[in-house]
Amino acid sequence: AGGGGATGLTPLEEAKMLLNPSRRGSGQAMQIRMEVLTLRETINELEKRLSETVDKVANQHSELEGMRELENKVAMRELILAKKDTDIRRRDDRIAKFEEEIRRRDAEIQRMGTEIARMDQEMAGVDDELGKKVQ
Repeated sequence: AGGGGATGLTPLEEAKMLLNPSRRGSGQAMQIRMEVLTLRETINELEKRLSETVDKVANQHSELEGMRELENKVAMRELILAKKDTDIRRRDDRIAKFEEEIRRRDAEIQRMGTEIARMDQEMAGVDDELGKKVQ
């Protein structure tokens, strides 16, 4: 005799066999067999749910890995942008220094121009005095 697991039948086939009047036995044996069938169905349903849950968890894990990869790519791009930003600031600083140097040299050239104009006036005055002395 034994349960359905030993016969290799599906739960439905086993139920049909158990309900066959010629195979029935005592009422208690029939009740036990029905409880076993119910437990098997419950176990099968739980195994199915567990399998679905495992699949969902695996999918969520995969999505999480994808998100981590994206986060890493974003972080790398942020680092690259920060470096470029630093490079731009350095260039801006150098340009500002060059502009300051140009302004300084411009001022120096203007002072020299003023000095040359003053010297020209002095020379003109000296020439005038020499001219008067010569006459």
